[in-house]
Amino acid sequence: MGFGYGLSEAVTVSTGRRQREHRGGGPGGGGGGGGHAVGRPVAVVTIEPEGVTVQPVLDRTKIVLTALTAAGAMGMMMLRRRARRI
Repeated sequence: MGFGYGLSEAVTVSTGRRQREHRGGGPGGGGGGGGHAVGRPVAVVTIEPEGVTVQPVLDRTKIVLTALTAAGAMGMMMLRRRARRI
């Protein structure tokens, strides 16, 4: 995803009675921006003449990190409970 824009300085040229606006050739400006997205697969969908199958994609790293985070949170909670008892 992204966007951009450009600006050209307008110069007014006077020739006798007529005035006209001339764009381009002069200094201008502009800018732009963009975005970034990341996705992970959650399932594999297979379509065959016999039917459709959906197989989940297991991310072992994510499961292990979640388990470690939960264990750490439970450990901190238990330490706080022990500290209150003393």
